[in-house]
Formats: sequence, C-alpha cells, structure tokens
Amino acid sequence: MIYFDTSALAKKYLKKEKGRSKVLELLESNTQHLVSSALTHLEVISALTRRQKEIAGFEKAVDAFRDDWDTFIVWAVDGDVLDDAVGLIGLYKLKAADAIHLATARSVRRHTKDQLLVVSSDRELLTAAKQEGLLIMDPEATS
Repeated sequence: MIYFDTSALAKKYLKKEKGRSKVLELLESNTQHLVSSALTHLEVISALTRRQKEIAGFEKAVDAFRDDWDTFIVWAVDGDVLDDAVGLIGLYKLKAADAIHLATARSVRRHTKDQLLVVSSDRELLTAAKQEGLLIMDPEATS
C-alpha cells in the first residue's frame, strides 16, 4: 500500500511542482493500493484554492482531484488517530497535520498488516515515519 500525504498528492494537480512526475508514476502504477487520511481531502482542496490564480484550469484540477479521490482508501481521523497524533507531536515535535498523517499511516499499518510506503515531501514527517519503521519516499528527492 502507498500512503500519500498532502504535500505529495497535491503535486499531481500543481503542474510546476518538483517531484510531480514521480507522483504521477506512483499513482498510475498502483491504483488499487492507495490510501490517505480524510484530512488530505480538505488540505488538497485548500492548497488548490489558495493557488487558484496560478492554476490554469482550476475547476478542472479540482474536479480531477475529486475523481481521483474516489480511488483512494480514505482513513478516518477518529479518536484513536487523534490520540496517537498527540503522542507523536510530543515525541517528534511535529506540526499537527503531520502528526495526523503519521498517526493515520500507523493505524493503516496496524489494521492492514500490509507493508506501507509513506510518500511525502515534508522532511519532518518523513524522518518521523522512518523512525517508526515505515518505508518512505520523497518524490522531490533525486535518485
């Protein structure tokens, strides 16, 4: 399974973003195994809306995201995820949203027992995810 946080997934709809081609490759080759937090929906819509003036075809980008979102396993931000996120903030000094993403990824791993790749361009989140034993990928990194 592949867990996308907002910093990675938004790249598909923001055409000038570094790492976009890697995100497209991952999305196209793994359509059955994509997962993200319910928070991501809100964050991607916010990111697109805040950059609306620089996005040619803004409405099409939003519609494409909404269509793509239907292919994701959307993991709820429930009380257990929030409780875990609080602990992760203390442990790794993460921003709230990053802690929710990491707590969600940990919940996915616990409940599915699948190997999980966390895709993000947020260094703090990736560092913490790696310390948690998760596979990580920064689509902006050169290989």
